[in-house]
Amino acid sequence: METFCTRAVQALADHFPALSVRHAGTYTAYLSARTLSQLLGGIAGVARFRLGGHGVVWLQYVNLPDLAYILVARALGLRVMVTPHLGSNWRSQRDPRLRALSRSLLGRAQRIALLAPTQAEEVALPGRVPQSAVSTFLPAEVLLPVPRAAQTGPLRLLHASRLSREKGTFKVVEVAAALRDRGVPFTLEIAGGADEATFVALRALIAAHDLAAHVHLTGWIEPAALMERLRVSDVLVHLSTIDSYPLIVLEALACGMFPIALDLAGARNIVGRFDGLIVDPAADIAQTAAFLATAEADDLRRRGQAQSARVRESLGWQAAAAQLAQALQQTATDQAVNA
Repeated sequence: METFCTRAVQALADHFPALSVRHAGTYTAYLSARTLSQLLGGIAGVARFRLGGHGVVWLQYVNLPDLAYILVARALGLRVMVTPHLGSNWRSQRDPRLRALSRSLLGRAQRIALLAPTQAEEVALPGRVPQSAVSTFLPAEVLLPVPRAAQTGPLRLLHASRLSREKGTFKVVEVAAALRDRGVPFTLEIAGGADEATFVALRALIAAHDLAAHVHLTGWIEPAALMERLRVSDVLVHLSTIDSYPLIVLEALACGMFPIALDLAGARNIVGRFDGLIVDPAADIAQTAAFLATAEADDLRRRGQAQSARVRESLGWQAAAAQLAQALQQTATDQAVNA
């Protein structure tokens, strides 16, 4: 989320320098009595923003307490545009009471800006609040047309995310075990940060399947190094159950990779727009392994590289910034809803 906001601010500064934009945190993740002072500091920041004469708050909705900022901003006379970054598997959307509360609070905003039309399938949205489409912001490095080196040999699989069960990390190890048992030549790199307990459990699972020769657990790597991994790997395996709109899938496509993702609305939208494989959450390991065991490695490389230029062109910062600026302008001037 921090990365998304940083890129959006930079894109607006690059292409709409007349706009004055400030990025501030909401401090609602892992909210507790110990972190309450940070939340209050975030709310105070909205008040300072109002005193500066600014008029629109663009709120990124991840955790249900984020929506308190809508009430604060409205009480201060500010207009609010909200972009959801959550999906149907999040507690705020699974629990009927929390889902109703979420919808009610979103109804106080002037505009909802969606990263993909499929978000309306996952998040309870108020019918009377106008909606706009906005784009995600890929890393600037990914948007550069860097040629991929010719690759042959075993498939290079990559799983890159915050490592956890919810992100599908442990399932990717099971996919690797199934491929090894089928005699498929491959390598798998698992890159991302996690707590020590997760790393211990992953190492134990890799050892239990005797996958040391096939699976490399890298841990967290710098963003520039991750971009390089995307350019030299063939297939991204992203079996996350919680990503509303998985940015890593778009990054992989822009770098010429073929993605495999779980059948959730956001991933389905991306794959339908470009290319990739969507697998059933009830049979994701089996379907992923069966597909990789029968697919031609060179064909997957060709399909991934065939989409990279189109992804970069479709998601360039100039077009994304223009779309965002238009939505913000509409939020600032539209008198029809919650004026």
